[in-house]
Amino acid sequence: MNILENTEDRLVIEDTHEDKKLALKIFIVFMLGMAIYLFVTELDGTIAAFPGVLAIAAYIALKLTKGGNTLTLDRKANQIHFVMDDGKEVTEFNRPFSELVRAFVSEKRSSSDSTSGTVKCPILVFEGGEEFKLRKHHSAGTQSRDIVDVITEFLEKS
Repeated sequence: MNILENTEDRLVIEDTHEDKKLALKIFIVFMLGMAIYLFVTELDGTIAAFPGVLAIAAYIALKLTKGGNTLTLDRKANQIHFVMDDGKEVTEFNRPFSELVRAFVSEKRSSSDSTSGTVKCPILVFEGGEEFKLRKHHSAGTQSRDIVDVITEFLEKS
């Protein structure tokens, strides 16, 4: 997340999905290390192909991770402008700033068992209870909380 502008009347946040990219890079390094270890320690080395293939798949996913989101909250112009670019399509959302009530982080388990972690998504809440997700999917990491904290701080400035 990058804060491009943060004044009393205007907040511009750019979310470049760096948390997803970092997770993929860590996974690639881990899988390559495992592949090398298995190749060196196994007699035939064929079992090393599995983590190697997973590392290649993660590398492809990393290269395909494009786009990002830009959120503009403009108090003076009474405008919220959100652009979501997932690399395939661009979605735009506009609402009056005066209708924004709050922002929060939606949390859910990444799977049904109790050993999994929690994934998060930043959400804007408007008058009447309408909710708008600032990401297409929930994700791990702290970026969702960071985005909501910055928005909440901006809303409290008024």
